Amino acid sequence: MAVIAISLGVVLYTQLGFTLPEAGWASLACLVTLVLADIYTLRNRERARFEQDVAQISRGTSELSREVRQLVQKLEQSEKQSNRRIRETVDARLGTVLDDISSLDTLLRELTEEVRELKEMQAAAPPPPPPPAPPESPEEPEFGHEEPEAEASVVEAAPAAFVPNAETLKTIVHALRSDRIDVHLQVMVGLPQRRPMHYEALARLRGPDGGTLMPGDFLPDARHAGLVSKIDAAVVERCFKIADQMSRRDRVATIFCNISPDTLRGSAAMALIDATERHKDQAGHIVFELTQAEFDGLGAIERETIEALTEFGCRFCVDNLTRLRVDGPLLSQQHVRFVKLDAAVLLDPGVDSGDIHPSDFARLMARSGIEVIATRVETEPQVLDLLDFDVGTAQGHLFGRPKPVRLGAAAGTSAASV
Repeated sequence: MAVIAISLGVVLYTQLGFTLPEAGWASLACLVTLVLADIYTLRNRERARFEQDVAQISRGTSELSREVRQLVQKLEQSEKQSNRRIRETVDARLGTVLDDISSLDTLLRELTEEVRELKEMQAAAPPPPPPPAPPESPEEPEFGHEEPEAEASVVEAAPAAFVPNAETLKTIVHALRSDRIDVHLQVMVGLPQRRPMHYEALARLRGPDGGTLMPGDFLPDARHAGLVSKIDAAVVERCFKIADQMSRRDRVATIFCNISPDTLRGSAAMALIDATERHKDQAGHIVFELTQAEFDGLGAIERETIEALTEFGCRFCVDNLTRLRVDGPLLSQQHVRFVKLDAAVLLDPGVDSGDIHPSDFARLMARSGIEVIATRVETEPQVLDLLDFDVGTAQGHLFGRPKPVRLGAAAGTSAASV
């Protein structure tokens, strides 16, 4: 621009006859004009660029607003669906609980009526006739005519039908309704160090009078009334809470929980799976325990439930082995990781072991990934024999009796803490 202005001044001065001041002013005016024109052009260009940026921001803001509206609508729909599902789930489970309570009331009334009728029948039954009195002066039999000897008739007594105890049933129902089911833990130790390895959960029922029912006292009546799965559900819930409490205290241990085959089918199985899913972080610390007879009698439905539970990390144990002739690989395929048998059975020379020597039983099970636990260990000589048999885990009063558990506020309190 300066070159153009100077060139213009030179031309005006040399060619057109302008004086030097006039040519200078003309050159200056040209320079100012060119500078103003350049400034105007730059400002228009910046204004156009600014307007373009504003338009892009406006379009982005509009698109963002539209996406926010869509996201809000999706969140509202999701919230509505979640609320509807929650209401449906709560209504369904509440209905199930109410149905179960109604069934328990009906069952208790029926059992009470049956017991009352049985007592009335026993009271109305006529007393047995007295035995005939022997003759005062028996006659001598004539010679050659001996009296035939009376044959003793042996009548086998028919097995009596199980009669439920009404008081025990009332205690069971009261314990279920009032959450008065306690859990005691018995330790299982590793040999030979006797370091705690696992715990077995044992159920106790507290009655209205403060008395305690042992499993042998309430299980027959609970099985007859179909309440075992309810007790199992309460005990399993406590086992999960115990495992959670122990993990919070950095005391990682496995808890064995006895369950009934009834708990592995029907609505009880679904409730067990739901409870395991809720506590899936602790599922790896839970071992469900069934007796050998119960495990052998499981059907397809129960084994499907076992498959579902193992997906969460739960393991299984076969208890009360009465024979050593078992198929370790098959048990391992069926998700069994522990077997338990009385020390007296394992150390009995006459035990049914087939081709397996009892001293090799633990090693053979270990090849299939199954740990052998000897139970009811009461004496030190038994411990020495178990070490000779390579049994690494034992349970019994020699190592500790069952102790009550005290949980947090969610699970009630007992006499001792975990």
